[in-house]
Amino acid sequence: MVVAVFFIGASFLGQKYETNIKDFVAFGGVFAPVFYFLLSIVSVVFAPFSSFPLIPLAVVSFGLWTAFFATVLGWTIGSVIAFLIARRYGEPVVKKIISIESLEKIRNFFPEKNSFFETFFMRMFFPVDLLSYALGLFSKIDFKTYFLATLLGIMPFALFFSYVGTLNSTFQIGATVFGLLVFLTYVYVRRKKHENN
Repeated sequence: MVVAVFFIGASFLGQKYETNIKDFVAFGGVFAPVFYFLLSIVSVVFAPFSSFPLIPLAVVSFGLWTAFFATVLGWTIGSVIAFLIARRYGEPVVKKIISIESLEKIRNFFPEKNSFFETFFMRMFFPVDLLSYALGLFSKIDFKTYFLATLLGIMPFALFFSYVGTLNSTFQIGATVFGLLVFLTYVYVRRKKHENN
């Protein structure tokens, strides 16, 4: 919810100062979207910093599709790095980066077989950084399945919020609340299923 508030705030500032932001970003030339791309990678690897609230500013600065592709590629690469760190070095290294307790909570929602479709849907509902480390640390999912489910699972989320960043504040609040409700519903259903099992 805190991140959602920052997202809406960034959208408001982006629309209000669109000309100023574009003029400022223009000084960076091609390096501006590259910097955002690298920031997206870092935000996943070094949790809990999130680049999610920066999406509307990226849309204002680079356009919808450039922001979308930079976000997807950045988050995917960051997710792969986080997954490999957890898979290779285990808890001793991961706990220096992120709270193990937070990862344990997500662990309860893991599919029994770590299938592609379950991982794909989890990608659309859980924070990119937490899920990446949790899957690398606790699951037995193979890298190919993880990579494909991550790439495809991030796309709808990134596209939805990239587009939301172009709307006015009223629609942004509505879309963000809708996203939170969908997330809470998913968590509730998964928790009930886990308790019944």
